[in-house]
Amino acid sequence: MQTLKTTINFGIIIFLFIFITSCSQEETESDTEKPTIHVEEPSLNDTIVLAQSPEIHIEFTAQDNVELKQVSVKLTNSIGTELFAENPSVAGLKVFSFHDHYMPTGITTLTPLTVTIVATDKKDNSHTMVIPIVVKP
Repeated sequence: MQTLKTTINFGIIIFLFIFITSCSQEETESDTEKPTIHVEEPSLNDTIVLAQSPEIHIEFTAQDNVELKQVSVKLTNSIGTELFAENPSVAGLKVFSFHDHYMPTGITTLTPLTVTIVATDKKDNSHTMVIPIVVKP
């Protein structure tokens, strides 16, 4: 009798494991929703006055309904030269918050820069935010 109970309990555990695993796979396989990006700083077309604050603040939250795979953030000048870049580890997370500072040097005139943020989920759905800013000495 004890063996029959053990066999039934073991069967139930296997069934639940297979059911839960298949549900999470189905959720991932049917994931067509892009991640979202909510930017705190900088604002679109922001003018950053280095005389007031010598740093460019980059702060945002990336979120996905299933799972993030990759997030990247870059700051480039008008000819595409990369001034700042980070690719934080986000694999397995649904929500990731980023906050960093970049201190530009050699800025003597109004200088246009671009912050580009890309969030990609496990199914390679991606969302890109391009934020043009101007830096003033």
